[in-house]
Amino acid sequence: MDTTGLASLDWVIVAVYLVFVVALGFYFVRRGSRSMEDFFVSGHGLPWFLAGTSIAATSFSADAPLWFTDLIRTHGIKGAWYNWGGIWGIVIGMFLTYRLMRRTRLITDVQMAELRYGGKPGHILRVYMGVCTVVLFNVITLGWVLVAAGSWGDAFLGIDKRTAIITAAALATSYAIFSGLWGVVVTDLVQFIVATLGSIVLAFMAVRHVGGLGEMTAQLRTLTEWEGHDLSLLPRVTKNFGLSLVLTWLGVHWILSAHPIVFATQRVLACRTDKDASWAQGFLTVISNVLNGWPWLLVALCSMIVFPNLANNQDAFPKMATTILPIGLRGLMIAAIISAFMSTVDTMVTWGASYMVNDVYRPYLKKGASERHYVWVSRACMLALVFVGIGLAFQFERILTQFQFVGLILYSFVPVLVARWLWWRVNAWAEIVAVTVAAATAIIVYRIPDLAGPEQHGVRVLICLPLTVVSWVTVTLLTRPADIEILKKFYQRVHPPGFWGPVRRVLGEGHKRPKEWKSWTEVASTCVAAIVMLYASVLAPGLVVLGRWPEAIIYTALAVGAIYYVWKKLGQLEERQRALFPQEESAPGNTKPA
Repeated sequence: MDTTGLASLDWVIVAVYLVFVVALGFYFVRRGSRSMEDFFVSGHGLPWFLAGTSIAATSFSADAPLWFTDLIRTHGIKGAWYNWGGIWGIVIGMFLTYRLMRRTRLITDVQMAELRYGGKPGHILRVYMGVCTVVLFNVITLGWVLVAAGSWGDAFLGIDKRTAIITAAALATSYAIFSGLWGVVVTDLVQFIVATLGSIVLAFMAVRHVGGLGEMTAQLRTLTEWEGHDLSLLPRVTKNFGLSLVLTWLGVHWILSAHPIVFATQRVLACRTDKDASWAQGFLTVISNVLNGWPWLLVALCSMIVFPNLANNQDAFPKMATTILPIGLRGLMIAAIISAFMSTVDTMVTWGASYMVNDVYRPYLKKGASERHYVWVSRACMLALVFVGIGLAFQFERILTQFQFVGLILYSFVPVLVARWLWWRVNAWAEIVAVTVAAATAIIVYRIPDLAGPEQHGVRVLICLPLTVVSWVTVTLLTRPADIEILKKFYQRVHPPGFWGPVRRVLGEGHKRPKEWKSWTEVASTCVAAIVMLYASVLAPGLVVLGRWPEAIIYTALAVGAIYYVWKKLGQLEERQRALFPQEESAPGNTKPA
């Protein structure tokens, strides 16, 4: 791109935004530096809208529009089912795992290894998972996000990708290192608003550039060689969209939504109540898919008309921005992409450092030091993660490939995380085996040429997931469960549902699990309402795009009604919980980590 196309107004917009957001982040330095809990989980005091927006902002990273555009240009609108297919699993998270996770009141999810399992196996799992999470998920994610930053710097500013990567990394971590999670989540709110506004403006300009929605759909239907020319909202099997992919996205992808994973766990643990944790999940799903996903999808569809033949589909989104945006709006788009990038990087370094310090350094290398000491060590770890991420970014090429690799491991590993809440018999060795087998099989299948391509993602999942599940279930049955005293303490603290009969019997009749739900009918009706809320909200904009207005109005009405019903039910659950567990809802941060 010719950078002379950036006018003074563009640069002023970018400069004002950067000064504001960095200053806002530094404003929270004192609040986030008081202790490890304040630095990493905001003192367990986040409201739902900050937690949900922060997760959505992190998900809306600089790389997200690129790989999402790749999916849409490859498969058409049905490519969006990569995100939509697992939405129904979010209901499990909203009403079960997110609520249970928050009740632990810990700093990291891997810290739960000692709370849930205890003993030597719990210690081993805590360190092992802390290291694996940083290596397998955190730094790889940092790497691919930095790759996206390099692509945007090249597209908008015409600067060398490596220079763009280093500059962007330094900018994004400048305030997070000092302010911790409080600075991250508050700036995430601003960054999400700016990033979303930029996406909506670009989508509007893209549709106008091709002649409006009607003309856009008419032109797309003429691209008969393109797999998505039918503009179908529903997935169907085609040559490049095989049965394994359909089964994976619709039948397996829900696993990733059924449990808080990666950086989302930090936001869940930071929530002040169960209701905040539940609603943060539903809120982020709606706003990320409606306010972000549909603008990206429209830009991707328009790009098929403007740039039908690109060597790399990931280049389409930046090319659309540099081609159709006038002077002035380019500055807004640059600010939007910077927002998306910063919200992801600041989260990754904060989240990764929490494992390094809270789960390795503090309990095993340097016990009994001051909170101030641990906060400064956390800052050093954040810098180290940035340097590793930069190094990996220089090695990555296609973002979608790295995204699918991490997703493959998570697909296979998450079932054991859900099982540990529901089945008392799951032990630390089961989790160790699960993550080891998941990572090993993922690496192996990617080394098989016939299974390495992005189009084989479904086949890879259907190979790795069963192998991992069989492995950890077998180990669970062949090894001893956790000590009964540990299980008793865990049960009394979290009150999990499911197969905990032996633990309940040891606790006695007076310790039967309190009933938060009145009946199974209430459970079923609330879950159905949540599914209607999520899918109606996501699909309604698509019906508008396709000009199917009567259906769009019906879906919108269903979404609004379902939102009201779910909100009301979550409020009732909160009231019952306070009556059942009054001691748990004392001041935030009242319970020290195990």
